[in-house]
Amino acid sequence: MNKYMNVMNIQSTLISMLIIITVVLTGCNKKQQSTSTKNKVEIEDVNATSDENNMEKQKTSSDDITVPDIEGRYDLIEGFGNGPEKIHDYSIYKGILIINRTSDTEFGFVKVTKTNPYSPIGEHGIFSYKENRFYKKEIDYPEKIIYHSKSMDLIVNDSLISTTRYTSNMTIYGIWRKSNPESNIYVSLRKTLEKEKKEYIDFYNEVYKDTSITGRNEFIKYRTGERFIENDSIFLSKWKKYNTNSSDKG
Repeated sequence: MNKYMNVMNIQSTLISMLIIITVVLTGCNKKQQSTSTKNKVEIEDVNATSDENNMEKQKTSSDDITVPDIEGRYDLIEGFGNGPEKIHDYSIYKGILIINRTSDTEFGFVKVTKTNPYSPIGEHGIFSYKENRFYKKEIDYPEKIIYHSKSMDLIVNDSLISTTRYTSNMTIYGIWRKSNPESNIYVSLRKTLEKEKKEYIDFYNEVYKDTSITGRNEFIKYRTGERFIENDSIFLSKWKKYNTNSSDKG
């Protein structure tokens, strides 16, 4: 009988130990699952935060694009036009360029130049800044659309601006220096300048207010003159000279 009771006690003890081990293992598994779930949630939160940070960085990078502030009055210090056969090359000896900021990335302008013995020539328009360069805003009147062209290159360096204008038969270069807006204007340029200002206002209203002309937000080379000069070394050497002299004065 005692022997039978001992066997029963041993079995009971073994069963109790098995139950305890089972409970402990179950608890460990639950803890591991909980920890795993918690880690998974934390990783997802970190990834979400990382995605948000990346989006914020991209947004900040886009917002941080610096548009050169070219607003002001500029007087011509040197200008000339070159054609494919040189026979029509000419020098420009007077000029004024007035630029007014119209938005964060756009500037309206009026320009008048004079070449002997001809009457002054005026031009007006809007510059748009995108992808680290200026484009010229144009209107295609038959199609009633607005587009952006590379018909004029514009380079900015401190108080100096260079313009390279492409027409159907000439490439026209200009180097301009920022000046006092209250300075006198050449008498020979005044009449054309006032006329060009009025035409600019009409152009501005067509671009921004005429609902019949639709905008096409493309930055393309479209119906513009081609570059007739394969080597711009003459212009570039002049541009470099003026920039060097400007730096020396500073």
